[in-house]
Amino acid sequence: MKRIIVILIVFVFAYKAQSQVALDSLLVKYYDLATTSKDNNLYTEKFFEIFPDNFQLFDSIYGWHEIGDSLYLHPLYFEAGEHIDFFFDLFNTMDKSGFVKKVINISLNGHYAVDAVNIFKHLMTELLLNNTEQFLKELALYTDTEIKSFWHFFFDNLIFDHPYCLKKHVEVYEKVKRVNRRILILMQEQYCDDFNEYLKHEYDWDNN
Repeated sequence: MKRIIVILIVFVFAYKAQSQVALDSLLVKYYDLATTSKDNNLYTEKFFEIFPDNFQLFDSIYGWHEIGDSLYLHPLYFEAGEHIDFFFDLFNTMDKSGFVKKVINISLNGHYAVDAVNIFKHLMTELLLNNTEQFLKELALYTDTEIKSFWHFFFDNLIFDHPYCLKKHVEVYEKVKRVNRRILILMQEQYCDDFNEYLKHEYDWDNN
């Protein structure tokens, strides 16, 4: 029985690895065709459809990770900038509701990281600030826990109290408070929790 379970686990991991390799290749293929082919609309839609729709998949394709002192770049690390820029450019050509939902889904259970994740966060912030009502209309459909998870990712940063980050929070606060009180309350609850956690770690670091 144990042997069968081990074989199944190995099979599942092998299948997932093959699936991701195929996805990586398709993202490159559809991006190239969307930006060069006469049938660019077709391939633009295909690129959007297969673009990652959760943080774990997004990071496993475009991000990086460390093991000990070694840095490992994920398959499309070097393509991340142009792919993410292209993805956000699609907001005005794709169904806006579906687009915002994909952005929110990528954000859930996410965390800050330099490079790909940071690019995504920056463009997501601009999207929310420039399309606040549309964005919050979709966000309101999520549970309280999911909304707080979104805001955790949205404001997550290495230096939480950096002047730029504090200014951005005020800017977002002013936008959100005009549109949706429930989302505003959840945003502030999560922001305060994360800010206090950041200060706690800063205090511990200073006293070690």
